Amino acid sequence: WAQRSPCQMCEAMSNSPITGQTSGQRRKEYTEAMIECGKTGKWQEVLELLSQMWRDQKTQPDTVSYSAAITAVGRCSRWRAALQLLGDMRDTTVEPNVISFNSAITACGEGRQWQHAMRILSNMWYNKNAQPDHISFNAAISAAGRCGKWQQALRMLQEMKKSNVDTNSGSYTSAISACGDQRQWEKSLVLLDEMWTQPTALPNEISCCAAINACGRAGMWQEALKLLFKMSKWKIDATATTYSCAMKACSDGKHWSHSLSLLDSMWYNPKAQPDAVTYSVAISGCGKYGQWKQALQLMEQMKQYKVEADSAAYNSAIAACGNGKRWEKAMELLDQMWRNPQAQPNLISINSSIGACSSCGQWQEALRLLTETESGSHLKIDATSYTCAINACGEGKQWMKAVQLLDDMWYRPHPAPSSISYSATITACGRSGQWKKALELLAEMQRHPKIGSDSSSYTSAITACGEGRQWAQVLAILDEMWHHKVLRPDTISYNAAITSCGRCSEWQTSLQLMSDMQRHKVYMDTPVFNAGITACGEGKQWEQALKLLNNMWYKPNTVSYNAAIKACGRGNEWQAALALLPEMQKWNIRANYISYSSAVTAAAEGGQWQLAQSLLGRMWGHEKTKPEASNYKDVIAACGYCQQWRQALKLIEEMDKYEVQPDAATYNAAIIACDEGWQWGAALDLLKTMWRKEVEPDIDCYNSAIIACGHCGEWREALRLLEEMQTWDVGANVASYNAAIAACGDKYQWETVLQLLDDMWCNRHAQPNMASINAAISACEKGKQWTRAL
Repeated sequence: WAQRSPCQMCEAMSNSPITGQTSGQRRKEYTEAMIECGKTGKWQEVLELLSQMWRDQKTQPDTVSYSAAITAVGRCSRWRAALQLLGDMRDTTVEPNVISFNSAITACGEGRQWQHAMRILSNMWYNKNAQPDHISFNAAISAAGRCGKWQQALRMLQEMKKSNVDTNSGSYTSAISACGDQRQWEKSLVLLDEMWTQPTALPNEISCCAAINACGRAGMWQEALKLLFKMSKWKIDATATTYSCAMKACSDGKHWSHSLSLLDSMWYNPKAQPDAVTYSVAISGCGKYGQWKQALQLMEQMKQYKVEADSAAYNSAIAACGNGKRWEKAMELLDQMWRNPQAQPNLISINSSIGACSSCGQWQEALRLLTETESGSHLKIDATSYTCAINACGEGKQWMKAVQLLDDMWYRPHPAPSSISYSATITACGRSGQWKKALELLAEMQRHPKIGSDSSSYTSAITACGEGRQWAQVLAILDEMWHHKVLRPDTISYNAAITSCGRCSEWQTSLQLMSDMQRHKVYMDTPVFNAGITACGEGKQWEQALKLLNNMWYKPNTVSYNAAIKACGRGNEWQAALALLPEMQKWNIRANYISYSSAVTAAAEGGQWQLAQSLLGRMWGHEKTKPEASNYKDVIAACGYCQQWRQALKLIEEMDKYEVQPDAATYNAAIIACDEGWQWGAALDLLKTMWRKEVEPDIDCYNSAIIACGHCGEWREALRLLEEMQTWDVGANVASYNAAIAACGDKYQWETVLQLLDDMWCNRHAQPNMASINAAISACEKGKQWTRAL
């Protein structure tokens, strides 16, 4: 039977002769055929085989046949068919037994129908020949767990004890998993401890794995490691699966390095040697946090230790390269898969590679891979593949390509567009500022009955309108959702709307939307408050931002404080901005680079150069908050405001010491600082330093240097700089000429001023403006050239 397809089985059973076979043998063949059909997902053939048995007068279905059929359709998540079969047994002469009921409960669990599972379990008590056993309860507990009903799972466990049904390890493991799925890790550990008091349900490796998973899902990676180490004390052998669970817990808790330590320790445990699965978990953990180099090292380590990498390991490594924005490495791994017969690419490999290209804006590579896979491989491209390619076009702001891909999906037999495909295309249009096209796509979705707009598509349209600064359209979309027959604006939709209004400086509208959420009892999570704080910051409403921060329903996070610090900085309230840093420390909220950078900017713009420099020093104290050139630029600019030109130059030297490469904007800030201190020579030295450091001065640097020379009366140096700009092909603009005119005018060089004005008339990129004419008139006035001035 294993060598035949399900259709061949049905045909064989209908055409095979009955001669020489007893009814029992014939019934056994039918049962085996139904089991094989269930394994391959052909539930319709299962029902057909059962119908054939009824038509075959000498091979009527019995309890075993029905139980096999219920199990088979249950494996295919056809819980309704399973219940129908159980009902058919009651309506016929076939008496259901415990196995029949248990199979139906399991089928309901597979279909996430816990209420039906509970109802079947209750009905078993009224059947004397099919009283519930531990398998019945275990299946019911598992069904409740799959639906997130951990309280119901615990109640079923207690009912087992009251009904004198022996609990076993499977009963407790199912309950532990049910609690773990809902992050009830403490309940899971209580159940694990309780198992030691049950002689028939002592903990084993499987129950420990379930408890470790429960801790991992709740972010309690330390507790997961404690359980792993306790297993040796309990004399329970940890296997590779156990280590994989603990490694995943560490990765989910943002401690990928601990995951690697566990991987290394496995080599010293002969009963838990690393395999492809454990390496996949470790590689995936590294990839989540941008550690693509470490992920590739693990792939090399697998080769070194002769651990055969499977498709899952390669897929994890490709995803790691995608998260690290290394699309070339991802494509290299995909090429290796094609050459490896033991790890051939699957759709996950292709989609991950397209996603890697998408993260780097390599839309051409994404489209090439999609086309090559579709035309030159056995893999059938699905909707996810197209959606990844659409996302790639969106990242590259190729909205027309994204729309074309969506259209192509309609003209191909497979795959058909989904709501996710439309949402991705709407997002792509939004990123390119095509908010009108985004709204057209939203309307197009509503016209297709098989697709229909969902909450995600509306949210994408809201974001698209926000990108286009169309806040009125945002409100119109939100209002349309309220009038929809099925949809209602949710937390994510409101978050997008608040963010969009904030971008348009409509902070009052953002606050009104938050009030609407309260009135409509829409859940307000931390990101919603963060969006509101950011909106207030865009409108320079620092007091409103702090009010939202203090009135948050839940504990603020780092993003909340960063938004508040920025809001205070934009409102010129540097004291309030800096006060938030110690407040973060008080509430054990870790400040990141953005926190310190925003605080530096706030202090610098407030003219507090010493405080800004102090914060700069604090940034060097943490690995993840090291200052960048933009931070130094802000502090240097603050030094310039306060005429601390020496300090500005020291900061340039400090950047060289700490190997932070100053950019043109940083040097420009230092040149302006020298200008404020009347140090034209130092300003020119900075220009020379830029050429020596291979940092090409831009037009702003030259303009600032010309102004510095002009303020100090060095009009010849100002003219030399203007000529130098032409030599080095740095296009002088109106500001450059105006600065040179002002420098010459202050020293009564009216003839030179008029020559510069003539040069401007001949330069289409630097036509004179009113400031140029006024400066020239002023120069003639100072030179007592009244007629020329007139």
